[in-house]
Amino acid sequence: MYGYGKRHNDYGIGFYCTENLEMAMEWGVNARQDGYANIYDFDMDGLTVLNLNDEKYCILHWLSILLENREF
Repeated sequence: MYGYGKRHNDYGIGFYCTENLEMAMEWGVNARQDGYANIYDFDMDGLTVLNLNDEKYCILHWLSILLENREF
C-alpha cells in the first residue's frame, strides 16, 4: 500500500515494482502483517523511469540513490 513502509529503508516510502514475483511476495510482508503482490500490465509511454540497470549507470549511482533514504 502506498504511503506505508520504512521511511529510511532502501528508496523510502513508495510504490515499488519488480519483474520478479517471488521477490514481490517476499517484500510485500513483514513480521506482523501480510501483504500483497499484484501483477500489472501498463503502457510506459510518457513515463519517466530511472532504470539503474541501464549501462550508463554503475553501482555507485545505485548506492547514492539508496543512501539518500538511509539514516545512520
